[in-house]
Amino acid sequence: MRDYQLTVYGATGFTGKIACAYIHKQYGSTIKWAIAGRSKAKLDDLSTELDGIPGILIADGNDERALSEIAIKSDVVATCAGPFSRYGSNLVKCCAEQGTHYCDITGESDWVREMIVKYDDL
Repeated sequence: MRDYQLTVYGATGFTGKIACAYIHKQYGSTIKWAIAGRSKAKLDDLSTELDGIPGILIADGNDERALSEIAIKSDVVATCAGPFSRYGSNLVKCCAEQGTHYCDITGESDWVREMIVKYDDL
């Protein structure tokens, strides 16, 4: 069993904060979830706003080792950190390699097709 049912990556950005507020309101502590991103200080502040319920995971979008740790610890990673063609490819790769469900908010259809071609068979 993994540590978190859901991890929101890019949690401190505009859309990430909206997603986290929704999860907090709808589920609170009834699910095991985490917030993730680059800045520990920003994630700490957000966690405080969310009553300290979510766990905190730190990873830069270029750090495949840290992204793999997020994937290993999570059943699902939902990411709000775009543009996805620039910041999302490594996270998709790590999730695919670890068997972690992945979803995002992108509208970048060419990038989505590229990720499907690369990782759908894993």
